[in-house]
Amino acid sequence: MNKLSLIYEKNGERRDITAVSSNYSRSDNVDALGMDFHFEMLVNMLDKNFSQGLENGGIVMFSNNDELVFAGIIVEDSRNGITTRSYTAYDFAYYLNKSEAMKQYDGISVSEAIRQLCNEFNIPIGNIVEIPTLVKAIYNGNKVSDIIRDLLKKATAERGEKYRFEVRLNKLYVERYTDLIIDAKYVPYTGGKEFNITDLPGEYAATYSIADMCNRITVVASSEKHAQVYGMAEDAESIKHYGLLAKIEKVDDKNSAQAQNIAVKKLSELNKVQIDRSLKFFGDDKVRSGRLLVFNKPEIDLVGTFLVKNCVHNYTPALHTMSLSLAVI
Repeated sequence: MNKLSLIYEKNGERRDITAVSSNYSRSDNVDALGMDFHFEMLVNMLDKNFSQGLENGGIVMFSNNDELVFAGIIVEDSRNGITTRSYTAYDFAYYLNKSEAMKQYDGISVSEAIRQLCNEFNIPIGNIVEIPTLVKAIYNGNKVSDIIRDLLKKATAERGEKYRFEVRLNKLYVERYTDLIIDAKYVPYTGGKEFNITDLPGEYAATYSIADMCNRITVVASSEKHAQVYGMAEDAESIKHYGLLAKIEKVDDKNSAQAQNIAVKKLSELNKVQIDRSLKFFGDDKVRSGRLLVFNKPEIDLVGTFLVKNCVHNYTPALHTMSLSLAVI
């Protein structure tokens, strides 16, 4: 059983709307900064408190078993017949995706650049890991979320380490993917014995694709004034088997010394058959996109550590399930 609660707040006033709301779901994906939340609410024309529904810009807070799992702003309201309205809310990453900034960085670390950006926009920091990659860059009118994404892309290109940035409730977190392995559990009923959800996957489907494969990486100067190759890496066996799938990576002159390293790491990342797996599980609120789960299910070719690319949670008082898209890291 799940103890679900949905609170609505507007202009400093709070209302518990759990009794008149249902069909709760929250979702996110690895390419997005924030999370969205969907629900429906009954509208009763005879009740002055619920005759007009909820206002865009209002805040909703959703809890499961007394744990707050989502807080955000209502951004969309749609009417389904006379008595039902549907709502979509985004978490507080909404502001990072909308706000634009002008920034110039001249040789400071990526982690310090992100901290400066957070301070300028009054973004509370949950945790930002130390990322020593030095950055020299100018951003003019870029969205705050895009600036952070680009800074982390530069760090990954230099160091080969992948980073996840996300908003949890109202704080920004920047962490290594390797630090986000979780042990997901589910308790079937109050007082019941918990079990690891990876031991009991439900619906399963898989797609195998070489659409994004690259087996030759060439690193060149980003300047349009001259076309200089700084480094190159390729896999001859892959080229023989699949044909040549080439990609050009551009770097600034200051990063030319790292070019061969960048080429090798990018080849390691892209020179593979992409397998997208979709599964349904019992739900654990710790699971969201960007998390790593460990499986040992050889009967469905699911052995090792997998990245959660997309995550959708669905809640009813009796059942909490989640649908995941997984990829090999």
